[in-house]
Amino acid sequence: MKTKILLSLLLSSNIMLLSAQISFVEDTNNDFIGVNDGEMAFADIDGDDDPDLFLLGYSNNFLPVGNFYENDGNGIFTLKNSPVPGLGYAAMAFEDVDNDNDTDLLIAGQNATEVITKLYLNDGAGNFSESGTSTFSAIIHGNVGFADIDNDNDPDILIAGISASLTSVVTEFYINDGNGNFSLSTNNNLTPTYQGEFDFADVDSDGDLDLLMTGTVDINTLKSATLYLNNGAGVFTEVSNTPFMAVNISSVDFEDIDGDDDQDLLITGSSDSGFSANLYQNDGNGNFSLINNSTLVNIIFSDCAFEDIDLDGDPDLIMAGRKGAIPDETARLYVNDGNGNFTEVMDTPFIGATGSALDFADVDDDGAPDLFIMGLAPDAGIYSKLYLNSSVVSIEETVFETNTDVYPNPFVDHFTIESTILEDDVNVELINVQGQIVKTIPHQNVSVLQVSTQDLVRGTYFLRLSDLQGRSETIRLIKVK
Repeated sequence: MKTKILLSLLLSSNIMLLSAQISFVEDTNNDFIGVNDGEMAFADIDGDDDPDLFLLGYSNNFLPVGNFYENDGNGIFTLKNSPVPGLGYAAMAFEDVDNDNDTDLLIAGQNATEVITKLYLNDGAGNFSESGTSTFSAIIHGNVGFADIDNDNDPDILIAGISASLTSVVTEFYINDGNGNFSLSTNNNLTPTYQGEFDFADVDSDGDLDLLMTGTVDINTLKSATLYLNNGAGVFTEVSNTPFMAVNISSVDFEDIDGDDDQDLLITGSSDSGFSANLYQNDGNGNFSLINNSTLVNIIFSDCAFEDIDLDGDPDLIMAGRKGAIPDETARLYVNDGNGNFTEVMDTPFIGATGSALDFADVDDDGAPDLFIMGLAPDAGIYSKLYLNSSVVSIEETVFETNTDVYPNPFVDHFTIESTILEDDVNVELINVQGQIVKTIPHQNVSVLQVSTQDLVRGTYFLRLSDLQGRSETIRLIKVK
């Protein structure tokens, strides 16, 4: 049996050298329709454990698009027939709403005749049908999202945008009964916004999901950036005197950028003083402070995403949007040093986009996160492009004929190896991303072995098992604390 190991290796007696060069190449095996003023997302819609793709928005000829592309597991996508309609000025989100272990879909936007917000249920094989049990306020120029706001272990819904009448703005919660049936919540009175974005995270470490919203308030030009704390039952209270710059045509992303186990925050968008991109550091209790030394590009009409692109255990960042007067689109990649300091990666192949949407997923099952970007560029027009992450070179290695399970992964202070090969004469080693062997793990005639990792720092490691015949198996592990 052969497997691909995500290391570019040179072996010496006790060290492996790992290439850390970051590189993306444009995919040439797929042909995706160009989409703008919408959204994209990866999700395993057909239960085969690989990320499929859904695009929602306007195409070059201003026709609304709603396209599913099924992944064959190797990054080759095939357009799939679907009853889900195309929408422009659109938003969407995937989640298992009815607890049947597949991803359902919520969409909002404008088709050729009307503004809609609809829920579609998945049969587990990627076939969607409209749910007839719930109704939602129809919106455009807004956002939709799932979060368990009331801690009852099912996903609820937040909708924010301009109503179908185009005369008012709505921001509404809908509560899930656990079976995918939703009812409008009357427990909250959030500021209605559109042309913005929101994100959920537990910012104050109390075990529930809090909320940050940006956008235009009502039908006017007032901009906002508001933090709401959750009381644990899904009732939100606005936090006053926050340092956040009010913005619209914006993006919002929570992420632990500095490895201190709390959620920091990135906000981009148009402020009263111009384009902006601000990082805010969390003290662990939900108190944020502006990081003044940020070198990120100021953008609007943007989308951003955090992902560990170089497999070193910390979140890196991609940003795409408009940074100046038309045309001045950009797409920029930044690597994190582990402490929340970001450095731009130069000479990337990405095309800048306005009205952009982007996300990461390992589409070709090589262990490295790939990148999809869609939007409007002055030279490329409305486009959709997949970029494959070749930062870590794959090699083939002969491996054991028995299965090895390692759990939990990610781990905190220990992990367990379960394999019959442990009963044989094998070396068990833990290697860091610099290629150094940081732990040699003794064992004797066991098939289950627990390994303490309290002495290890947070990051990515590789567990390598090898025998005297030159056979080996390497497994990527992540320590999160």
